[in-house]
This record gives sequence, C-alpha cells and structure tokens, in this order.
Amino acid sequence: IGGDNLFEFSLLHLHGFFLKKKRSVVALYDVKDRKLASQYGIVSLDSSHRIIDFQEKPAKPKSTLASTACYIFSKDDITELGKCIREHRKPDNLGDFIKYLSSHREVYGFAFTERWFDIGSHEQLREADEWWSAR
Repeated sequence: IGGDNLFEFSLLHLHGFFLKKKRSVVALYDVKDRKLASQYGIVSLDSSHRIIDFQEKPAKPKSTLASTACYIFSKDDITELGKCIREHRKPDNLGDFIKYLSSHREVYGFAFTERWFDIGSHEQLREADEWWSAR
C-alpha cells in the first residue's frame, strides 16, 4: 500500500478478490474525469477485470480507472520485479512494474466505489482533511 493513500474500502474485499482470481490484483478507483485521470496511472480492463492496458499519467487517458498503489502480488509475480528493474531501470515506480507485469502475466483490477484520496499533494491532503472532518 502506497503511503500517500487514504481510503475507505476494506482490504478484506481486495484480499477476497485476490483469492478468487489467484493472480496479482490492483485496487482501482474511478476518478470519473479524464482531465483528472491524466494525473494518475490509468488502467483499462477486459470483461473479466483483467488489466489489458496501463498508462502512466497519460495526456489522453483511455479510461478513468486510476491505480491506487494498493496491490496484492502473487509469490510468482514478485519474482518478476527484479527482471522488470533490470529491463526498465526504474525501481521507484511501481506503475512501471504494473505495466510490465500486466503485459507478461494475468493481473486483475479491483474497482472499489468507496472514497479514495491520493494525499501526495497539498491540495488533495486539504480535500481529504475537509472530507474526513465533515463526517
């Protein structure tokens, strides 16, 4: 789980989806706005929720499903991390790993509807603080 995430969904639901699929899973949030989507890693899914495309902060996003930096990786897929780093040389960008992994193996997206904030910016942190304070 990325440290700049603040969310309401239950990790038990994400874990249940992982157990059902028996493959690595990524938690996704529909930001519902293509302009906003351009600030995130964006995925496209097929009808079985398999990730078929990953774009890192695209100028023209193909979808509005944002990768939230909440993952559960299978043991087999973790072994691919070293290979990805050797081939792409960006060890600090998990988005690159998701793109790499989803192009080599089955990776699934778990879209949740509960509130999510990426509090990596002052604006989002303020928005999250206001939202949580009003609850």
